[in-house]
Amino acid sequence: LPRAPDARRASVRAVALPLASASVRQAILPAVWVVCGCVLGMLPSSAAFLPGRRSQDKLLARTFTGCALGLVVSCWIFSSPALYVAVFCLMGVLAQQEYFQMAQGRGLFPARRLSMLGSVLMYIAAADGRRGVIDAALPLVGIYTTMYLLTRPTPEPTLDDVTSTFMGVYYLGFLPSFWVRLRGLAVEGAPSFAFQWWPAGLGPGLFTHGAVITWWTFLSIVCSDIGAYFVGKGFGSTKLISSVSPNKTLEGALGGMAAAVLSSLLGAYLMRWPSWWLSGALHGVIASVSALVGDLTISMFKRSSGVKDTGKLLPGHGGLLDRVDSFLLAAAPIYFYVKYALPLFPR
Repeated sequence: LPRAPDARRASVRAVALPLASASVRQAILPAVWVVCGCVLGMLPSSAAFLPGRRSQDKLLARTFTGCALGLVVSCWIFSSPALYVAVFCLMGVLAQQEYFQMAQGRGLFPARRLSMLGSVLMYIAAADGRRGVIDAALPLVGIYTTMYLLTRPTPEPTLDDVTSTFMGVYYLGFLPSFWVRLRGLAVEGAPSFAFQWWPAGLGPGLFTHGAVITWWTFLSIVCSDIGAYFVGKGFGSTKLISSVSPNKTLEGALGGMAAAVLSSLLGAYLMRWPSWWLSGALHGVIASVSALVGDLTISMFKRSSGVKDTGKLLPGHGGLLDRVDSFLLAAAPIYFYVKYALPLFPR
């Protein structure tokens, strides 16, 4: 009798694993197609970097960079958890460097190194997964950062120094750490799924529901950006927030939302989400709105700092923040939606 609960749990796992594996297998096939499409797209667009090409080839450069990012990011999401977090830490440091360069351009003196270290610690805490570690990361980083600013001899800290430092920690550290937490999500009883054709020994956690959901969320955000660009360019006339981003239009925002919803609907159907037609649509709306707010926030930073781009790291796109601005805010609402709201939908 004492073994009965264990036997029932084993039975549930035995049923859940094939179903989950099938849904993951279906949902990951579009990622393979995207990777192949990115490789094919990089071949003709690489002509933008040939000697003698002129500045009007910026669209080709953007296409090449976008395809390269799509290829690298897709492989990165489905890499090992350790590599995923390591690359996240690197991107976090690079993004904060661009942010703090804008802040210093306005005459501010934030605690740059401490903020970068704090952000890396929050990514690691998110990867650790223990509730106490995650809950302690942001308060402890905030306390030590405050202590440093209070005791810094020169330059004397100002309110703007403090706020710019904490904005960097929160906006580029705490909020993006939810991407790490999202990728770590797994279906109960089936934490990871390795396909039969995948070589053994490459480590667990390569294909989890969290990784697949992360990839589809990334795709929905990219579709939102693309849809907003083309619809806004072709039909946009109503300014959204002209004081922050003069080129953003209401029509573009609606077009981006429609593209994100279509992408999320396909992903929800392939992942066999409950009530996929509704849960997928809400996922797309959340991703699109969060992406738009993130984009506008970085635009506000650039406008306040008097710069066009946050850097020159990515040809045709500007800095890293110019490319990832749409992803900064989306992780947290998507994480809570998938973890707490999605299970409430009827099947």
